Amino acid sequence: MLIPRPRLLLAALFPVLVFASDPAFDSWVDQLTTASMRADPSGATRTQFFTGAEQDALDRQLTPITPAYRAEQLAFARDALAELARFDRAKLDPQQVASARVIEWDLQERVKAAPFEDHRFVFNQFWGLHVTLVNFLSQTHPVRHRRDIENYLARLTLVAGQIDEGVAQAREAATRGFLMPDFITRSALGQFDRFLDAEPAQNVLVTSLAERAAKLADLPADDRTALVAAATQTVREQIIPAFSRARALLQEQLPLTTADAGLWRLPGGEAAYAVRLGYFTTTSLTAREIHETGRREVARIEARMDGLLRELGYKEGSVRERFARLNQDLQPPPRPTRARPSSPATRRSSMIPSAAPKPCSTCNPRPPVSCNASPPSPRKPRRPTTPPRRRMVRAREPFGPRCPDRYSRS
Repeated sequence: MLIPRPRLLLAALFPVLVFASDPAFDSWVDQLTTASMRADPSGATRTQFFTGAEQDALDRQLTPITPAYRAEQLAFARDALAELARFDRAKLDPQQVASARVIEWDLQERVKAAPFEDHRFVFNQFWGLHVTLVNFLSQTHPVRHRRDIENYLARLTLVAGQIDEGVAQAREAATRGFLMPDFITRSALGQFDRFLDAEPAQNVLVTSLAERAAKLADLPADDRTALVAAATQTVREQIIPAFSRARALLQEQLPLTTADAGLWRLPGGEAAYAVRLGYFTTTSLTAREIHETGRREVARIEARMDGLLRELGYKEGSVRERFARLNQDLQPPPRPTRARPSSPATRRSSMIPSAAPKPCSTCNPRPPVSCNASPPSPRKPRRPTTPPRRRMVRAREPFGPRCPDRYSRS
């Protein structure tokens, strides 16, 4: 078999990277991914990772949030890192090497973040438990057929238990000094208020199901009504009481909160901040180093902008002021305003009010006249004595108030 010249050159320079691969690595990645999805029912639903009965069983569950589950996931990540270290990277092809690095980074970040779970706050306003549960069920859980609705109802029965677990965790964390700032607590309370204000039948967990179920042509109306009624009952009897308990907890904690939002105020805050910083920047730089890098970049960019603005003739004022003037000068000139031509019907209509009689101050007031649209009474046409050269249309004086239906067309 002939090998193309570029590939032959790569094979000579990098024989291992071009041709070598380890099937065992691919098999291990498949097993790792499958185990991860089985332990994350909500994630399996988002991706529809499995098929058949296995996917159906996961679509009836919610991913646990208990400390025991988090401990299991931490052990899983550590075991996976140990297994990954056994593979010889030199025997992997480029795609496998890239996969190994990504998997390693993700597992390492999980291990690093595990001790700082309390710093995320259970009921924060962005990804708090009360937000993610409602969004997942009302937007992500599929409703393609009757079975999906039955799985939805099964998941609804698990919501109250998860909210109560969250309440217990938030209450315990508060005893160790983990309280949300006051403005975040108020924001979360507003979310709870809006969720609890509506009647159960109008709750988003019910209305979203009803809207999506109405689009299923093969679902009889009586069955749809019964399924939505079952969701309403679960919301009324289980979910609303659980959300009310969570709101009561935040109401108790609000007087104890402050406006301080930095992680520095929490136990282990500096270490937690460093972990999050590394996660979002994928670097090992400290906060001060990142800040100084930003300052240097701002100075470099502004110096470059200053030179370019001077070349364009903008030499007076700060960079911000000169850039604003440049932006203004680049705007297109305003379009000249033109009078909108009036239609013939508008011109004829404008003649009517000028022909109306002026009110008489010495006359007795006339009773109101009702004006109804009606066609003009037929008249016998007069035979002209001479052929008219041009037809003229004159506005008649109305006998009462102007009738819009009679004299104008809109």
